[in-house]
Amino acid sequence: MKSAGLLALAMLCAGCAGDGVWKQRADATRLQQTVRLLEGADDADSLAAASVLSVGEAPAQRLDLMARAVERAPVRADLLWLELQMCAPIDSCDSTPIEQRLHAADPGNAAAWAVSVRRAGERGDAVTVNAVIEAMAASERFDIYWNELILHTTNAVLKVHTLNPQSALVDVIGFLSARAIPAYKQIGHACRGEALSEATWLATCRRLAAVLRAGDTYITEMFGVSIDERVWPEDSAEFQESATAKQLARYRMQASVDVTSFGDAKHLQRYFELLAMHRTEQEVVAAELMDAGVSPTPPQDWKDTLAGGS
Repeated sequence: MKSAGLLALAMLCAGCAGDGVWKQRADATRLQQTVRLLEGADDADSLAAASVLSVGEAPAQRLDLMARAVERAPVRADLLWLELQMCAPIDSCDSTPIEQRLHAADPGNAAAWAVSVRRAGERGDAVTVNAVIEAMAASERFDIYWNELILHTTNAVLKVHTLNPQSALVDVIGFLSARAIPAYKQIGHACRGEALSEATWLATCRRLAAVLRAGDTYITEMFGVSIDERVWPEDSAEFQESATAKQLARYRMQASVDVTSFGDAKHLQRYFELLAMHRTEQEVVAAELMDAGVSPTPPQDWKDTLAGGS
């Protein structure tokens, strides 16, 4: 299994993945056994892993497991983020207290308002959407704790000895891409069309794009780039900087396909080490390339085979 394959998997699943694909891909009995053992372990990471890997359970049951995990580690921002995402599909779940705790644990993270902006957009509450977007734009970055969640969840699964490291990692990333990656739709809708003709709002959207580009996943970074493409003139330095970041991300994603095989125990261990060392997915990919002796920047003759996407 190549590292870029897992990266592509997360990108394909973002915002739309559910249990169906993973029910077909994974052995249900093995997963059920894993989840039971994780619940029995009863520590924060094991309960969070049980919530993430639960297949066929009602959303409320997954949320209950995450709430129990947070009780054991109440200031862990990555667990609060998962709890927030488990709350999102449940209409009766009030996301506000979770968002407040996440903001307190990680004040610079715009993702703390992800559910509020989504729900406000879905009910057509433009006033709340705009207020939340302004709060996001005043933040530093949009992090979903991707590296931390992969590392902590996979380690928890490995401790119950039902899966080998490669299988555990593949399952964890597959389920996390369905559970932990937010819907970006409402954020994007706020920064398009006629709204951008108002100077103050245009400035807000430009700040928001920068916050997203500082996020800890390629998905978030590229979403920020897509907003940059709407809010900056093509001949501006800001537009060109964003275009360069987009090209760099695409190059690294393509180049990483051949550098690391998770079927190799040594490479797999190195991947776990990189997850522990770096905040962002982007940094991990760059480090993998350098480990393999591959330039982390594109050569002049590089061809972008991903052209046409955002």
